Amino acid sequence: MATAKKPAARTKKPTAKKPAARTKKPTAKRPLPAALVKRARALHEAAQARLIEQGREAISLIRERREAIADNYFDVGQALITLRSEAIAQALGYEDVASMLRAELDLSVSTAAKLIELATRVDRSLLRELQQERAAAILAVVDATEEDDTPEQLIAKPFRLPEGGSIDLRTAPIVDVKALARALRQQRASAKKAARGFSTTPADRKAFAALIAPVAKDKTLGGVATFKLLASREEHGPLVESRVPLKDYPRVVALLHARR
Repeated sequence: MATAKKPAARTKKPTAKKPAARTKKPTAKRPLPAALVKRARALHEAAQARLIEQGREAISLIRERREAIADNYFDVGQALITLRSEAIAQALGYEDVASMLRAELDLSVSTAAKLIELATRVDRSLLRELQQERAAAILAVVDATEEDDTPEQLIAKPFRLPEGGSIDLRTAPIVDVKALARALRQQRASAKKAARGFSTTPADRKAFAALIAPVAKDKTLGGVATFKLLASREEHGPLVESRVPLKDYPRVVALLHARR
């Protein structure tokens, strides 16, 4: 029996290749109309002008308020000079000035003393310029120097640094001014330690304590008029350094004279 032949396998026709897709050339951007550019520029300039105006107004306001703060510090210091009287504290029903300050103003004696120092040692206009923190830092430098300087003298020209160079106390960062005061204090302390045998005697200190006792006991002058006994190599012996507010000077002189 004859077997049927299988039909021959069909051969696939080669598929025609598709032509490669053409890449579109980027179309050139058309420039914006001159009127639109002009309007955009005008809007930008107007926005900048508003920002400048807002910034200047804010800066002006802050400067005005800062001056008011400085004036307030000065006025508070002047008022505290009145309140340091034990007689006033007792008349108001308090045991002492410290109790009155804590109860009435939430102030410590040390804070009150700093405010009084600003009001008595720094001119109002200078305090307004420097502001409270810088003025206090400059006072610390004044107290740390060997010379009998004033804040006005120290800021009149750049201050010479011990290690060389100089610093403008008006514009330097306040942290640098405080660091300068600290360095000067350390320098003075080291110089005192290096001077062996350079000190006052017990008799000197006893005579000094007796001399200033009337001022130290005066309640209206407590903490304001200060005295310091300084050793000296001169023939006249130790020196007395004093810091007395001008308005209290006649009273201090009278107390010292009365002791004699």
